[in-house]
Amino acid sequence: MANIELEMARKVDWINKLRIGESFYWWRPGRVELVPEGRIFGNAMFVSGPTFRGETATDRSRKVFAYLDLENRHVSREAAATLIARVRKIETDGDILEIVKDYGVLHADAEWKQPLDLWRWQSDTPEDWRRLAAELNEVFTLIKRTETRDPGADEARQRLADMLSEHVNACSIRTYYAALPSGDTAPVSGVPFDLHAMIWKVVEATATQSNAAKYLRLRECYICGEWDFETEGEGSRQMRERRDGLGWHHDGCYRRKDKQERDEARAEREERQRHERPTAKKGSPVFSDD
Repeated sequence: MANIELEMARKVDWINKLRIGESFYWWRPGRVELVPEGRIFGNAMFVSGPTFRGETATDRSRKVFAYLDLENRHVSREAAATLIARVRKIETDGDILEIVKDYGVLHADAEWKQPLDLWRWQSDTPEDWRRLAAELNEVFTLIKRTETRDPGADEARQRLADMLSEHVNACSIRTYYAALPSGDTAPVSGVPFDLHAMIWKVVEATATQSNAAKYLRLRECYICGEWDFETEGEGSRQMRERRDGLGWHHDGCYRRKDKQERDEARAEREERQRHERPTAKKGSPVFSDD
């Protein structure tokens, strides 16, 4: 009986972590290179999304990310905020390559090509990542505008709604089922299957301020401008709401800002005291060394 209860508790905990977004799983490669589309890499061919879907022919002038030793791995929820921040700052192909090495591929889909006796994988291009970076930067700008009373807020809300409708619905999102020792089958809907879906689920929760997905909501630190998860942050990256309710900040940023302001105030006081201090003359009985 004890073993059954332990197994029940373990599976319920796993389901709850998936449901609230504490656990993400996506595909990360052991080795990755930027190669011409259609090149055989290992025992697989890598092509762009349009080629994979049959919308265009293979284009050897196009570069795609090819990889080996693709693994389905768990990555902490906190890593998602860091990833999104890195994507938004993409400048070069080298930046993208490092992100793919650290976090994995945006999309994971493949088909077996019998005549070729190999797998053909849908692969991402540098343009896919740059497009995502531009979309994320626009989304977070829109989120900030919707939180103001500026005349363009309504327009920003509509644009934000259109972007969510387009991108979230295009994501690879699955429903998982778990057989519990009690005999029940528990569904967990809205689980992202790949990195691209995971990013947009976080964006969705942040933009809609979803209470159901509270653990996926990001907040912007008004001091450093970075976005981190609203809840369960650790150490200096933990987010807290301002006392006046007009924003959020990292613990670490607030402490540094508070220390800097206190140091500046002290320096100003000491400088004022030096200027206002009466001139001391040698031999003065007040300042005598005797």
